[in-house]
Amino acid sequence: HPSATHELPPNSQKIELTSQKVSWLSFIETQFWLHSLYVLYRKKDYDESQSFKFMNSSRVSKWVHRWLSLRPFAFIIKFLDRSIFFRGNKKASALFQDYQPICVICPGSALDSYSHQIMRSATRQKIKTAMMVTHWDFFSKKGLLRASPDKVYVWGKNMLNQAVVQHGLDRDMISIIGTPHFEKYASISLLDKESSKKVMGLKDSYTFFLFAGVGLPYDEVALLDELNQYILKKKWTNIKIIYRRHPNAWGRSGKDASDVLNMESIIFDKETSQDNQQHYIDLLSAVDGVISPFSTMMLEAAVAGKPSLAIGFSDELNEFDFSQAKAFGHISPVVNDCWLSPCFEKTKFISMFNDFVSKNLSQSLMEGNRASVNSTVYMDDNSYADRLYKQIQSDFN
Repeated sequence: HPSATHELPPNSQKIELTSQKVSWLSFIETQFWLHSLYVLYRKKDYDESQSFKFMNSSRVSKWVHRWLSLRPFAFIIKFLDRSIFFRGNKKASALFQDYQPICVICPGSALDSYSHQIMRSATRQKIKTAMMVTHWDFFSKKGLLRASPDKVYVWGKNMLNQAVVQHGLDRDMISIIGTPHFEKYASISLLDKESSKKVMGLKDSYTFFLFAGVGLPYDEVALLDELNQYILKKKWTNIKIIYRRHPNAWGRSGKDASDVLNMESIIFDKETSQDNQQHYIDLLSAVDGVISPFSTMMLEAAVAGKPSLAIGFSDELNEFDFSQAKAFGHISPVVNDCWLSPCFEKTKFISMFNDFVSKNLSQSLMEGNRASVNSTVYMDDNSYADRLYKQIQSDFN
């Protein structure tokens, strides 16, 4: 992959895509993705207001894509996408011709501009393909869209059910192997808390909670202000909230993030890099729980054994309404899990926060959270790499 930053094995080759360098091709690529989403939403009769990508599109764009998602036009657009503009990648095709792999494995994200072209190149040479799903809500309001892999590797049982029930995928093409980027949290124990606090410069005698911000527009700072005032009112001098703003947060209406600096009970996490993996490990080791508007960080916390208080109500300011979250395919299966306390009414938020911070975190509670989240993020005694290797052997040998 051209954006790979980790050291690659010897003789590895990076393949550049023309569509990433040419502005008009990049624009067309984006339009094909939006078109595929509109086709899916029309087919499934989904509500467009549940997709911020649609809400953020211009009126002209919405009108054009709605018309083009009608069946006769959709067939033509699909042909142009797969047979004219993005048939595959010439460099990848040449490599496949030279090496004759038994299979090609790609990560798959919703608006990926890379993997589907590699898979198409492989398919044209009759090489089998497998796709590793990279994010939690992939089958919630998106799906395979422009990709057509032979095998799909999902995070857990909940995602498998979404793929089969909501999207009609053949059960035999799907395997549960988990996801690699949460593996680093699986070994966190209660004993790590003290050392992680020390690394982060936090007082060992204090209890900390993480407020994980989301990318979608939401007035998180207003809620933090409310929590700060409540903590001061209760005179909980030993409780602090660490606010980690989403590194790719969209523009939003509401209080500015800098306002957090003036809140006595809130600590602003100034680490800006997404690549500092040790910081995330220390962060989740140091805290007793996570508060968030349904950020994926809650799943990471559950894998680390920590509980979460989920915010599922509108801020009545920004356009996207988080009260819709409970109906989303990736969220509805977890609302009753022991690691999650979902709050869908703003009037109950402070009382639920009070209950949330009053619970004592124990090693047995952490193990219970891990066992509960396993249906969403599968893990066992083997590494993700081992599970992936065994699955590839089973599927393609």
